[in-house]
Amino acid sequence: SSNADAARSEAVSLLLVDECLVGSQEVSVRVKGSNSQDVTLEQLFSLGELDLKGEFERNVDKVESLKELYGPDVEIRKLKNTKVSTPSGFKEVNYIKRIKTSGYLRITLDTQEKIGCSDSHRVLVKDNHFVYASQLQPGDILFGDQEVISVERVEEETYLYDLLDVDGNVYLTKNGVVNHNCAFIDNIEKTFASAQQTLATGGQAMLLSTPNGIGNFFHNTWVKAE
Repeated sequence: SSNADAARSEAVSLLLVDECLVGSQEVSVRVKGSNSQDVTLEQLFSLGELDLKGEFERNVDKVESLKELYGPDVEIRKLKNTKVSTPSGFKEVNYIKRIKTSGYLRITLDTQEKIGCSDSHRVLVKDNHFVYASQLQPGDILFGDQEVISVERVEEETYLYDLLDVDGNVYLTKNGVVNHNCAFIDNIEKTFASAQQTLATGGQAMLLSTPNGIGNFFHNTWVKAE
């Protein structure tokens, strides 16, 4: 959550923003400057199911397990020499994440394309800013003039995927939707300040962030801790 009120309850133990897509969503990728190939996120993660002349299997390594940090249902793999299609051309992508979930949102567009994603997945709308999928309403226009027809919750167990550490922080899926690739919490200073009541009673906080420049809350906190 990016809402400071969410951190005021003593019941809060973990505060996460999780942006993910269902495995059937397709992206265009290049490996070592080869021609672009359209693959699903599930295929990109499960490389044994994808050939591409063996280039993916040779250039993708399993990174050290982060299950102790995120829980048993989250897995992250490292991508080498891989680029993904973005609004400004093909950009380097370094990791792909998979997480098991009990439900997701299905967004239907006027082109009959469907987006399957987590509530907090962010997509670019027509006025050039990102919104959470849970905030989309029928009639909203996405970047690229695609209109949202419906937003419904699907209650079924599935895997959700996300590309991490994409140069420029955005990538395109084959349906033309511009997706934000990682989670930066809006108004983090207020959110963290609201958590102080819980921490003051003996709680602890672990702060994690993908790189987002210097001079921001995470960087300043890290510098002070050194």
